[in-house]
Amino acid sequence: MMNASAEKRVKSQQNAVELLFENYRDALQSTAALKQDAAYQTLRKRLSDATVIFSLTDLQKQIYHNDTGTSMIPQALKRNLLNIKCRFVVRPGKLEDVQKFIEFARSEKVKFTIRGAGTWPFGGAVPLNNEVVLDLSYLDFHAIDPEKARLTVGPGVIFADMRRYLRDNGFALRQQITNPNSGTICGWVVTGGLGIGAYKYGHVRNSVEAIFMLKPDGQWATLTPEDPLFEQVFDSEGQIGVVVGVSLKVKPQTYKSKPYAFSFTNPNHVRDFLKLVREWELQPTSILYFDQNYIKTTHEIAKKKAQKSLEKAVAKDDDLKISKARRSLDVADQLRDLQHVVVMEFDQQEDYEKALKFYPFNSRSEQSRYHELPFWRLGVSVAHKFWEHRFAPVEMKQRGPSMLVSEAIIPEEKLPEYMNFIQSAVTNWTGNPVKNEAHVLQNNEVMIQSILLADTETSRHKVYFGLVPFMMQTAIAFGGRPYGTGIWNLPFLKSLRNSNPEKVDRLQELKREMDPDRLINQAKYVNHSGRKMALKAFKNLSPLPMQWAVGTLKRGWERNGKLSPGKLLWRANKVIFPTVVPPQLQASRNDILTVNSACAECDSCEKVCPTSDVFGMWGVGTPITRRKTANRIAQGVEIDQAEALGFLVCTRCDNCTRVCPTDIELTDMFDLVEENPLFKKVLGLTDAGKTEFVDRFWDIMKESPLYVEHTKAVQKEERSHLQHGLNIKYPRGYAYSKLYIDEDTCISCGMCAHENACIYGARQGNPREIPELIDENCA
Repeated sequence: MMNASAEKRVKSQQNAVELLFENYRDALQSTAALKQDAAYQTLRKRLSDATVIFSLTDLQKQIYHNDTGTSMIPQALKRNLLNIKCRFVVRPGKLEDVQKFIEFARSEKVKFTIRGAGTWPFGGAVPLNNEVVLDLSYLDFHAIDPEKARLTVGPGVIFADMRRYLRDNGFALRQQITNPNSGTICGWVVTGGLGIGAYKYGHVRNSVEAIFMLKPDGQWATLTPEDPLFEQVFDSEGQIGVVVGVSLKVKPQTYKSKPYAFSFTNPNHVRDFLKLVREWELQPTSILYFDQNYIKTTHEIAKKKAQKSLEKAVAKDDDLKISKARRSLDVADQLRDLQHVVVMEFDQQEDYEKALKFYPFNSRSEQSRYHELPFWRLGVSVAHKFWEHRFAPVEMKQRGPSMLVSEAIIPEEKLPEYMNFIQSAVTNWTGNPVKNEAHVLQNNEVMIQSILLADTETSRHKVYFGLVPFMMQTAIAFGGRPYGTGIWNLPFLKSLRNSNPEKVDRLQELKREMDPDRLINQAKYVNHSGRKMALKAFKNLSPLPMQWAVGTLKRGWERNGKLSPGKLLWRANKVIFPTVVPPQLQASRNDILTVNSACAECDSCEKVCPTSDVFGMWGVGTPITRRKTANRIAQGVEIDQAEALGFLVCTRCDNCTRVCPTDIELTDMFDLVEENPLFKKVLGLTDAGKTEFVDRFWDIMKESPLYVEHTKAVQKEERSHLQHGLNIKYPRGYAYSKLYIDEDTCISCGMCAHENACIYGARQGNPREIPELIDENCA
């Protein structure tokens, strides 16, 4: 890994961009200001050609100035609290270059923030006060040691790639996040480390065998569990160095997966069942919990999707897909009346067989009772549905379209009280149901997400932002703590410290010792450097009214009808809040903004896009930059020709749509933008000129070695040919099979029509179109 380099990738992408804009160089943004920056000049000389240094365009600022959570914060609040500004971005292509950059930053007192995939929701990757962004995304090197069942990854490696890589090598991750297509492993190590697999395998620290870190002075450190610094790296949020790799234990890929799901009438029964699971010493990989409001929304979305799939299948007269859609619709209907569901999955036969010794696991799929505990074991198809939902926590954002989340860790024993208080307070006050889902942890705790759906583009619904810290303060009142700090949970840093003073105090000491100038990740977590006065006030003063409100309401809630200030406040809120802030309010949007408003900023689309690979991530032609351009066009923001030309760089492969967790029809939205009069005006091309440009970018794509993986093809005479999209079906009653193109897998590149793929000329294809079969030529 130390010798790995992204130089070939970087040079191929630079060449692709140069060829793409060969006839439009005047449209490109000038780099003169960057080249005059003294820090840039020094770094460019020190770092290798594998590393890219660039300033941000107005379009890229919308990406690098945000992360998953920060993008949802109102602009006015961000302006008041933060000075979000980036000097330039350094994207290393070699680990050696990371070391050289850190040494430079230390000697020149250059402050920087670390960015992996930018999918953490608490502001950890946002550049402040003209920091340099250290973008680690191209350091995606990895290797497996099969004999030791050990995976070693660089800081840019995402979970989705490792799931596939390990599967192909006979292994699987022990723990992972719920984002199905993005999120870096190293980023998870230094932030949360809890998620899928946490019940059986624990925190990710239980799997990490070595951490490779560059300290703030640029010195290498290989940390093992015996090293005193090892434990401090977890949850450090990058404050004491840059984690540039980890080695972690993986498990054999068994292909055994046995999910069980149970429905209960209330959270108390859920807690009692979890106690039994612990007493029985069962070992499911994960235990997930979904409350009634969460399930209701999931049911509505699942039913709508199944109905849509059925309509498409009927229109195509596809018996197989009709049958599949009807089964999905049947499963969705079974979710309708469920209340509080616990789902768990066993990945080993012995674990599953042990569970069968206990009555709830071998009971019938009907209402049952174990001693004083009523329950309903759900059917196999429903259990699988809930287990598959582990990767879809943001699916419901499409119903908002704003999704406001409080994420905390609370004692398992307090789960019913927390749930009852949140529902009695927030849900009953607002008329807007709070949805809860949780991961049960090893140490008698649960990691719970409390979710509010709203439309914060409306002025009144901005009030809901205040309910997120209210829910966090409630979790703290019931013995909990925040799952991460960054920027947006700074008001709860004191409570986090109270829950584990030794760890937080030691981290602060290490920060002073190792990074005395506080160069790394300023203003975040334990680094107070660079905080505006408004951010200091936000951190120190905003907890006070929250503590008073939660404490007063909690006392009123606990007094069982006796008159008190808390009870009066309770009643007043219940009458006033839903009247002043109707939960059904929706902002008025045009077609483009309506489509894009559901985006969860999860980065999934970027990781599967062929143009992102060929032309460079978050560059001229990727799903995220196209979506940002679409929003700018829809909002009437002036864009330049280079941005419009970059928008055309789309294959219409629909990979982005397939992986979108909120079901955005992205390529349909791209078509809307290309028909927009303002876009056409800025583009400044005739129809023939646009066709010429699209054909040009297709020629570049087909010649790029970075495109081969997306075509699932082998190289023949330095060219690719498509191997998926084409399919064979055997019509009933016919002796011969029929070749056809499957619209669900075809990526519309037209390459199967190339003579290198079909010597008979049986397919006629054009870019962005599903090829046409010429039956008379087909052999």
